[in-house]
Amino acid sequence: MHNNMNININILSIIRENQDIINKILHEQNLNAQNLKKMIEAYENLYEYTNDIKYKKNIGNIYYFYFNDKDKALENFSEYISKIHNDSSVLHLISNIYKSKKDNTNYKKYLEMAINSSFLNIHNSIPNSEDVILGLNIGVAAGLSMNDDVKYGVEVYKKILQYSPIPANIMTPYLNLELKKANQLFKDENWLEAMIKYKNIFNNSTLEEGDFIRLIDCLAELKETDLAMEYLKKYEETAKDKVRADYVIGDLLYFKFNKIPESIERFERYILSNQTDALVYNTLGHLYSTYYNDKFLDKQLNYFLKAHELNPNSKTFIRNIALIYSKMNDFKNADKYYNLMLKLNPSYNDYFDYGCFLIHNGDFKKGYKYFLNRFNKETKPALYPPMLPSDKLLKTQKEIANKTILVQCEQGYGDSIMYARFVKELSTIAKKVLFIVQNELVDLFKTSSLGAEILPLDTDFAQLDYDYHVPIMNLPYILGTKSSSIPHTNKYLTVDEKKVEHFACEFITNKNKFKIGLSFEGNDVSRDLNRDIELNKFLPLMTKKNIDVYILQHEDPKKQIDKLPSKCNIINVGKDFTTFEDTASAIKNMDLIITTDNVILNLAGALGVKTIGIFNKFTEYRWFDIKGEDVRWYKSIKPYQAKNMDEWDEIINQIITDLQL
Repeated sequence: MHNNMNININILSIIRENQDIINKILHEQNLNAQNLKKMIEAYENLYEYTNDIKYKKNIGNIYYFYFNDKDKALENFSEYISKIHNDSSVLHLISNIYKSKKDNTNYKKYLEMAINSSFLNIHNSIPNSEDVILGLNIGVAAGLSMNDDVKYGVEVYKKILQYSPIPANIMTPYLNLELKKANQLFKDENWLEAMIKYKNIFNNSTLEEGDFIRLIDCLAELKETDLAMEYLKKYEETAKDKVRADYVIGDLLYFKFNKIPESIERFERYILSNQTDALVYNTLGHLYSTYYNDKFLDKQLNYFLKAHELNPNSKTFIRNIALIYSKMNDFKNADKYYNLMLKLNPSYNDYFDYGCFLIHNGDFKKGYKYFLNRFNKETKPALYPPMLPSDKLLKTQKEIANKTILVQCEQGYGDSIMYARFVKELSTIAKKVLFIVQNELVDLFKTSSLGAEILPLDTDFAQLDYDYHVPIMNLPYILGTKSSSIPHTNKYLTVDEKKVEHFACEFITNKNKFKIGLSFEGNDVSRDLNRDIELNKFLPLMTKKNIDVYILQHEDPKKQIDKLPSKCNIINVGKDFTTFEDTASAIKNMDLIITTDNVILNLAGALGVKTIGIFNKFTEYRWFDIKGEDVRWYKSIKPYQAKNMDEWDEIINQIITDLQL
């Protein structure tokens, strides 16, 4: 008796476990191939332990709708229908399978069975039955829509009418009922069930634009892109307003499937007939900018200008024009449109963007004044410790003399390194400077002569005695810095010589080889701004026999180093760094640093080490002049800039040529 109880408990546990697997996948709506196979296995287990035939129907549905495996679907549906004889939905699917197999006898047999089962329980003029609509699908979609068997389809439809007490408009009430259910399922984010219902309605009638868009939304959520493209084609074929159809399809192609070239084609066709839609002109400019980046700038500009002409009061359109003129290095027109934007109820984001534009064009005085708005931005505002009292915020240089100033770091490591030069400048004016930095920078900054007391980021502000506090990136504005008067461009950070010597003993493998420190990737921000370069682009450099390449970055999230061929002369030292003092020690041991726009670039420049900085065609706002022999912020960094966005091969080959490696 005790053993039987344990067996029953084990079975119940297995059943619950498999039900949980299925419910979890359905709740998350993550119906990828791996999860679908898990569901099949779970349904098989449930059938084995419960002998409930409904699980065979579920298995058949997955094989039919997701894997298009009609043989396995038929096997499971047949076993199900052997016990449940009047399920018209399954009979309908079986008939379709036989239809695809060109087995006309079984196709008609199961079609007839499906129709008969649909009307077994009709008692009211509008029965609330899921199966009736399937019966209609059989008669119209599977009959009339199959042009190789129209005659039989008509006969089936007549038979439906004989069963039904409703006259020839029998489809209307059922389709309306199904549409109501589909919309509720869509609202509940039950994408699969909603999609099936919308699809059934679309196969028998014409969906209104909003309902059709919801069908495509469902397919997008289910990642059924190929099927969605088929329905977009059907929609275009049946749409009465072909111009409007181009707009709807273009919108869906972009926003739901990110098919930008196809979306551009649709929208450009649309504006041939509708030349007054400002939003579409703006969308076209945006699509060209997103997909082609620095190509077709004239076309991008023309679309944005046309949008502005149609709606002159849109800040979005004006901002886009300013951005394109900026990319075209047309400062005069870019500045004109930025100022026009600032006359239209400007936001803090607008002021910040204009500040970045001015800094990027070398106007530090006005630029850093507008840059003060970064903490008030409506989206992604810069962060600053809220416990620092607002009445002690440093605003002018007049307040500095004979005062203790607390400087707070902000944003990333590279920002702290780049702007630390201003802390050194501040220390020559103020009585005392307290400099709070990220913990990983504390040791390095303490060994450098910045003239400030260096404190870690987790310092308790309540224990500090100061007169004013200031965000570090406010200092260029407060100190009145111009692009022609940036302080300490040669070197302002130092590292303990013992650390440098220790690194040489520990990691330098061959002192006779030319040593290059390489950094190819920054954090998420640098990836978003197109600063990074795939590591394999440096293969022509890393395979040179007379050099060793030392990887300086601490992280390699895409495991690019592991994918390099064995012939590469690389030493991955960055993985062992714990502080930037370690990184600085490595940099000081190199003959040359080659890096993209990331923290290593700033650190090498601040240490005064010979460096090659690789920049994309469009640079981050601080790099206002990289046309000369240095980057203006750092004399030791020689810039190389891509002629076109993300085209790195020419630059790397030029570097190798210039270095005569």
